[in-house]
Order: sequence, then structure tokens, then C-alpha cells
Amino acid sequence: METQTTTSSILTGTTLKRAIIYARVSTDEQAETGTSIDNQVEKSLAYAKANELHVPESYIFREDYTGKVLDRPELNRVRALIRAAQVDALIVYKTNRLDRSEWGVNLLILLQELKSLGVELHYSQAKRQINLHNPVEALMESISGWQAGEDHRETVTKLHEGRLAKARKGMPIVHDRAPYGYRAIREDKNWELVIDEDEARIIRLIFEWYVGGDDTGPLSYYKIAQKLTEMKIPTRADKDPKFVKTKRGKGEWYASTIGYIISCETYAGVWHYDKRGKDKSEWIAVEVPAIVSRGLWEVAQKIKKQKQERASRNMRYQYLMSGRLTCGCGEYKMAGFGSKSRGRVYTYYRCGGLSQGHKCGLPHFPSGKVDDIVWQWAEDVLRDPQRLKYGLEQFQAEQAKQATPIQQELVVLEELLEQHTNDLNEALASLKVVLSPRAKAAIAADLERIEGTLDSLESQKAELLERLGNSTLTEEDFVTINDWAAIVARDFETIRRDFPSKRYLIEYLDIRGRLAVEDGQQVMYVTAKFSVNKERLLIASQIT
Repeated sequence: METQTTTSSILTGTTLKRAIIYARVSTDEQAETGTSIDNQVEKSLAYAKANELHVPESYIFREDYTGKVLDRPELNRVRALIRAAQVDALIVYKTNRLDRSEWGVNLLILLQELKSLGVELHYSQAKRQINLHNPVEALMESISGWQAGEDHRETVTKLHEGRLAKARKGMPIVHDRAPYGYRAIREDKNWELVIDEDEARIIRLIFEWYVGGDDTGPLSYYKIAQKLTEMKIPTRADKDPKFVKTKRGKGEWYASTIGYIISCETYAGVWHYDKRGKDKSEWIAVEVPAIVSRGLWEVAQKIKKQKQERASRNMRYQYLMSGRLTCGCGEYKMAGFGSKSRGRVYTYYRCGGLSQGHKCGLPHFPSGKVDDIVWQWAEDVLRDPQRLKYGLEQFQAEQAKQATPIQQELVVLEELLEQHTNDLNEALASLKVVLSPRAKAAIAADLERIEGTLDSLESQKAELLERLGNSTLTEEDFVTINDWAAIVARDFETIRRDFPSKRYLIEYLDIRGRLAVEDGQQVMYVTAKFSVNKERLLIASQIT
């Protein structure tokens, strides 16, 4: 690794080490003293200057992201530079800027990675370097990481408990983000919902159109969104800067927004809290002013249920490439649809964005023809040993490049698992011989921490192995794919008639496609585990 040399360093006979600064904050931490991005960077730059660490401007990374996960966009770039031997030292403000995961497991991974690559770790708040080769200091750091995770979990728990208590007292927990149709009014740290009559009129109109329709009959989510857009009715994001504005234009409504409004019981006078992962009977119900009558809301739910049941019945049609096609408009997945006309069934793929009001412009693609062409392409490759072998080898070579960072992280995880397994065994052995109740309690607490860390490490390992398995081909995969090729070559007519076998093969080979129109032709670009480059397949020579 090269170090940075400057005029002043030549005169003093020293060589500056190249350092990288990583600063992080997340939304729920903005109120914490000293955690602002600018403050972290300022303190870290001052520390670097005082300790003769050179920080290129491009080596300052700022991130607004949760510290509970290791997969963060800017942290990934930092780790890539570290792995590429472009850095001598990493400077962060303090421990919890690197990690706030449960049991501090992510900090353990980062510490082990820095140690194995010979990169120093510095904390600018404490103004000190961490000796990663000192077992005691490394242990204290791991405990600090665990404590940061515990502090974060305790803070979240207290906030949640406070919100639960307020909800049980009949207070909606909306802060300043009320549902469309309402305004949130704050009184003495508590919030209440009041009806916004301008928006409430639109809510009532949406329910009336969905249940009773207009002069053309009952309207779908998409038709309602289309009408509101044509009427240039402002959305909440158009009027309130606190709400995220999508790339759509002013006054453009989503069909999904209409679906949410129809389903939301708040408009019938009942706001719910603590819904995640629970049965509806366990939700906390809070009475709020109703915008529509209970009767109208319940009729809307019955209509919605009937439409969902009809859509579910349509899924009896078989779509070989279901969930594996994207639209050439570049924004949405293709969805399979079926319809009957004069006793005949028609199935096709169409842009999924159409149900959300997206104006796609591409035609429907006959699903039978698309599926047949994809299957024939896969069959042709599987029946050609040389073509299959070449494709598999090319795919494996390409994916191996992408798998390297995952493999490096797995090595670090294995080392950590071994270390903590040894720690666990030592703690268990100590527990057997100590007699003091206090000593036993201290060892038991340590055992709980070690076991929690081991569980988190095992979970991370399983996740990485799954990611690695999805992105690489093993020798077993080669054998399996070649076995499939032999079966297809021997009895492809039988396989062709067996939809489950074909679908399994499509999924196993990760065959995906993009449907488009080029020069008046319907085409598809396909990829698979035996095809690094996209292959162009003709669906129809003319659009009818």
C-alpha cells in the first residue's frame, strides 16, 4: 500500500498515512448531541490533521442510514477501498457510527476485517486509535458495540411503549403526518386528527365512485386515479413538503393510493396502531372523526373482496414466466392476465404499471407465445452440450468476480465464530468451578452476550451463503444442469407437457426476460445461468 508524501512530511522525515472518514446518521438519531454529519466530519478532519493522517477529499463518506445493518451504500464503498488496499486508516466519530446492530455483531465483523487487512481504526471523539491486536482492547470494543446496540434497542423500546400508552388513551400517533383528508393538530405534546374539508370531499368522491360509480358505472382504482388526474386534484405531496414527492407530475394520482384509501378504516372513524405482525383483534383502535359512513366503507370492502376473488380465479391460467419478465418501458414487471371471449380464453402479459396509472405504450404480449419461445430457447441450449458448457463457464467466471467480497466476509465470519465459540466454552468451564453467586451471575450474563453474538453471526453467515449460492455456480450445479440437459434431450416432448417441471427448470436456471418493441417487432431479451449476455428472441414480426 502506498502512503501519501507531502513537502512538509519530506522536511520532517515522516510519511503521512492515507485515511478515510466515515460519518453516519439516521433519522431517529438526528436529535442526539454531536451526531450530525457535518460535526462528525469536522471533528474527524481535525483529528486527522493533528495525527498526520492524510484524507483526500474523495475519501470522506457521509451516510444517512440505519446502523443496525452492515449492508449500507456508503459503508460498502468504504469497505471496497479498504479491501483494495487503498487505505491505511479508518476514522469514525465514535463506535455507534459504525454499528448499532443487536449484540454488536456488525462491529465484530468490521474490527476483524480491519485487523486482517492491517488497517488502523481511529475514533475522533475519543481522540485515540484502537489497538486491534490487543485482545483486551478488542474485547472492550466488542462490548462497546454490544452496548451501542442495546442503547438503540432500549431507546426504540421506550419510544414504542410511550406510543402504545398514548394510543390506549385514545390518542392517534400521527405526529405531523396525517392521512389524506385530515390535519394533525398538536396540543401539549399530543396529537389529534381533524377533518380537512377540502380533502375530505375528495375522499367521499373516491368512495362514491368506487361503490356507485359515475355515469359509466362503478370505477376501478385505476379509473378513479385517472379521473382525479384529469381533474388536476392536488395530491398531499403536491401541497406538503414533508411528504416525499415521486417522479410523477403535479396532480398525478396512483391507483395504489386509491387502493389504500378504500381499505383504510380511518375514514370510517377508527384509526389503528400496533398492527405489524398481529391479528386485527390485537390492534389498538382509536376513535377519530369519520369522513364516510360505516355502511359505505363496509360496502366498499365487500366490493374489494369480490374483485380480489375474481382476480385470484384468473390465476388458474398458467404463466411459465410469471414474475420473471420486465417491461421494456424500464419501470415495471410484466403481469399475467386472462380473459374469455365467446367461450375462448386469451392469456397475455402486460405492463404491471398499467394498474397504477402508468401510461406504458407497449402492447400486450401473448403469454402462450412468449412462454413457448422462452422454453424453446432453453431447450435448444440444453440440447447443445458445447453451447451449454461454454455458457456455464462464462457465467461462472463473471459471477466469481461479484462473489469475491461475499467470500471475504465469510472468512471473517468464520474466524469470529471460532473465537466466540472458544469464549463460550471457556465461560462454561468457569461457571462449573466458581462458587460465589456474584461470580456466577457475572459469568451467566457474559454467556448470554456470547450466545446472542453467536446467533447473530450464524444468521449473517446463512444470509451470505444464500447470496453466494444465488450468484455462483457450484460443481453440483454443473452436474444438475447437465442432468436436466440429458433428460430434456432424451424426452423433451414429455417435459414440454409437464408445466411444474418446466417452471422448476425456469426458476433453477434463473431465466429472466425483458419484453420490448423494436422496429415494429415484439422482442424479448433473455438471460440465464448459462447465458452471460442477453440474447434477443423474436416474439412477433408484426404488431396487430
